[in-house]
Amino acid sequence: MRYPTTLNENQQREVGRVLAYMPHLGKDYAARALSALYRSAMRASQQRELGSLARELGITGQRGWVICG
Repeated sequence: MRYPTTLNENQQREVGRVLAYMPHLGKDYAARALSALYRSAMRASQQRELGSLARELGITGQRGWVICG
């Protein structure tokens, strides 16, 4: 990611992997991976950022996105 972010290095790396693999593995994969990152985020700001990325990618309606609210 090139913009200022609240994500730590590991989260940034995993988001990069999700974005790289999404064209091959599909939106369900991305929804599951980002959902896991969201649930493991320690800060609310990180959760907000991951949630907005998920909305931007259009994966919040996927079955793999298991975040309520």
